[in-house]
Amino acid sequence: MRSGPLVVASALGLALSAASERLLASGEVGFGLSYDARVPVGSFRNAIGDPSWQGFLGSFDYFPVDWMSIGVAGQYNLFQEGFGTQTTALPRGAITAEAFRYATIWSLYPVVRFYLAPLETLRPYFALGVGPVNVIQAVLTSDVYLRDDSWHLFVQPTAGVFLRLGPDPNYGLREDPAFGVTASVSYAFTTASLGDVSNLSYVGLQVGLYAKY
Repeated sequence: MRSGPLVVASALGLALSAASERLLASGEVGFGLSYDARVPVGSFRNAIGDPSWQGFLGSFDYFPVDWMSIGVAGQYNLFQEGFGTQTTALPRGAITAEAFRYATIWSLYPVVRFYLAPLETLRPYFALGVGPVNVIQAVLTSDVYLRDDSWHLFVQPTAGVFLRLGPDPNYGLREDPAFGVTASVSYAFTTASLGDVSNLSYVGLQVGLYAKY
């Protein structure tokens, strides 16, 4: 007759164990790769007004708990625009001709993400990345090529969602694995300058794939 309390205690222990796994799934890692389209904002548009359709974003993340990851991300964007005849200042004088300007921006930086519903099929998240950024800017006019390569500070907040594809047979337990698609919106701020423009900033949309093991 004393088996009743033992059964209840065992069931409670199993429930607590499952809850522990649900709240703390340490040791998992994630990999992501996204297409990254950007639009210059602020004074950046005075130098290059066209959007950047050539960009990508990759990440590697470690999950100490379900609702947070820390990792490293790398991204690349190319902004470019052609201009009509204009006068371009040179180190020794100036030249009047058609001009083409571009800015290549890439960065490798640490990033932290916070997931609002880490065990659901649809998982909103917020992220913040801070690190160094390399900006290569150039102007090509006639047969003259002006180029500058410099390093600056990069800050990027992001809001996005992860959509898990397929059923989750281990809902509430460790995922093995989780695979899906991601969509996010980012705002990048840099301390870089481009001609008379300072603090280059740009916003964009990222769409890609993400896997968590």
